Formats: sequence, structure tokens, C-alpha cells
Amino acid sequence: MKITGLFLALMMMASVAFADYPATVYSRVLSGSVTGTVPETDGLDNIDLQKSANRVLNDAANSLAKQLGSCNLSYTVTLNRPSVVGILLKAENASGVLYKGINIDLTTGRELALTDIFRDAEGRQAVTGSYYHALLGENGLMLTGAAGSAYDRVVPYKDLLPFIRAAAASRILPVTKMTNAVEGRVVPVKPGALLAIKLDANRSTGYSWQVHTPDAAAVYEVGRSYLMPINMDSQAGVMGSEIIFLAVQKPGNYKVTMEYKRGWEMMGVQNFSFDIAAQ
Repeated sequence: MKITGLFLALMMMASVAFADYPATVYSRVLSGSVTGTVPETDGLDNIDLQKSANRVLNDAANSLAKQLGSCNLSYTVTLNRPSVVGILLKAENASGVLYKGINIDLTTGRELALTDIFRDAEGRQAVTGSYYHALLGENGLMLTGAAGSAYDRVVPYKDLLPFIRAAAASRILPVTKMTNAVEGRVVPVKPGALLAIKLDANRSTGYSWQVHTPDAAAVYEVGRSYLMPINMDSQAGVMGSEIIFLAVQKPGNYKVTMEYKRGWEMMGVQNFSFDIAAQ
């Protein structure tokens, strides 16, 4: 199968940490002028990536400690997913407290760029406001206004759904996967949910699935991917699969209609509906 979009990301992530399990983050105990603990990762299939990730964490901890001198180090795991770990480092002594957030990309062993997860930096900043650094948390982006300051502001992920990259969504958020078996059913979700609908499609003939919702601000498409048999990309008549990613932004009940049609045609050749109950 030729795999694009989210499913490429899913296959890549499955090889990272014991086939889709979050990495283990354990403590390395310190002694001497700097006491406390620093985080290290374990459980990655690729030992080189694991060593690289731990070097990033160790360097960040050392840098923070040097700013205070003798101090106590500690940390909090703010997000733990199979391909991403968010960690908040804390250094403190009698003179003060310093913080540093680190987002580790376990597929590269390096610090994650926020643009790998979100697009449209200008639009995103209109929601988040200005900030110095963003740390991935369980429920949203944790923001700090200055180097060393506390991450004292959280922007929920549901407010950032319009800017999320569909192929990267499952790296930080749960994704509800569905097929056309959802026809006539009610799908209960929470506001801020992401849905992935996998449907048979043949784009080589111009057909594609169109999404119709009663409130485009409440339920909307954030992206799509396409799969088809290998070496058959240019052959007309070969059926593949289209994966449409929908964001549910607001609470309420919504009927979603999926219509299979060419863009220039008035009527589709196939359609079905399902209901979303967002509470």
C-alpha cells in the first residue's frame, strides 16, 4: 500500500516506542552541588534516538542548573505520547526558581518544533497571544512569557484545532477512527475531538468525498489523506481509500452528511449521514 498523511505518521510512530506505547520517563538521581533528579527516556526501539533525546534533556538540565549554581533539580512530565514527550524542568535554591520546558520528538531524538504540529503561525498567535515558549501539555499548550519564568498560561487544544496539521494530530491528541459503518449512528464525543473517517474512493476518476455540516464553525475538515494500491497511482478505475479528518469545535448535536461526487457535478453518486453529539 502507498501510505500518505496521517497513516505514514502512524507507521513511523509505531516503530518508536514498543509499537505505539508511550516512552518511559525515569529519574536519574543527582548529588553534589546540584541535587535532585533529571529525566531520561527509555523504551525506544532505536537506541541512538534514545541517547540523543537524553542528551537534549541532560543539556537542558545542566544549562538551567548553571544559571543558579548550587540548586535542586526536578521535573514534571506534561505530555507522554508514543512519539512526543513534554517535560518541564525546574531548578530552585534560596535565591529563586527557574523553569524550562522541553518538547522531545522521539522520532528524531531532538527538540520538537511547534510547526511540526501546527501551521499558520500568525493565525495561531491570534489565539494564543504573544509568548516566549510553548510546552506541550495534556490538555493544551502551556505558555511562558519569559525565559526561566513559570508556564502559567494554558491554551486548550480545542481552541487550536483550526491550525493543527492533520497528519500530526494523533501525535498529541486522541483521534476517533470511523468508516461508513457509522451511517445512521450517533457518535458521542467531547468538544475538541478529532475524527478520522476512512472511505473507499477513486480520485483518478475525479470523485472525492465532500463534507456537509450544519455549522461550519462547529464541525469542519482539517485535512485529508489518500491511500491506493502500490504502483497503481496513475491507473483510472483503481479504488483506494480517502481519510477525512474532522474537528468538533463546539458542544451540540450535528448531522454530518458525506457525499461522493465530482467537484463540478451537482449531485453525488453516493451519500450517507451520521450524527455527532458533542458534550
